[in-house]
Amino acid sequence: FALWFKDLISSVISLAAFSALVLSFTGMTFDESIGVSISSISSYGFGLGSYGPSGTYESASVFAKYYLCFLMLVGRLPTAVAPLVKKAA
Repeated sequence: FALWFKDLISSVISLAAFSALVLSFTGMTFDESIGVSISSISSYGFGLGSYGPSGTYESASVFAKYYLCFLMLVGRLPTAVAPLVKKAA
């Protein structure tokens, strides 16, 4: 279980870094793209900058919104798979 969890954490960190790079090409600043990607993957809620607690995702491009929806789904996969892995072990 510990090895699987370690691989999961490194995959999530890599995905967050790659997603921040992708989102920075859509017009977000780099700190905004880091905050938004981490918040989408982790169910954190709000991002940084104009996507923070007092902002909305209204100014994000259509591609960015779809990509963030994809990240939200990917971020929920470990929650769905972890009980199955625990039962199999």
